Amino acid sequence: MGDRQVGEDTIGNIVQLTKISSQLDTIHKDMQEMKSILRGEGGEPGLVVRVDRLEQSQKKSNQVHLLWGGAFVTSIVAWLMENFTK
Repeated sequence: MGDRQVGEDTIGNIVQLTKISSQLDTIHKDMQEMKSILRGEGGEPGLVVRVDRLEQSQKKSNQVHLLWGGAFVTSIVAWLMENFTK
């Protein structure tokens, strides 16, 4: 009976290790997929690159708005000086 119990325990351990191995493989595949999404793969930009592009676009947009605002204020000041300094 002792040998039979040892054999059953060994089989149970092998089954558990097989399940754990399968779960680790799944986790590894998921991690690889997440890395490829973040970094990009096959010529497609990843999320990191896309976020950087959005940030750069926002900075350029802010600069354009500041330029338009400055031009508007300058034109108002020029108009006021022209009309009220005579």
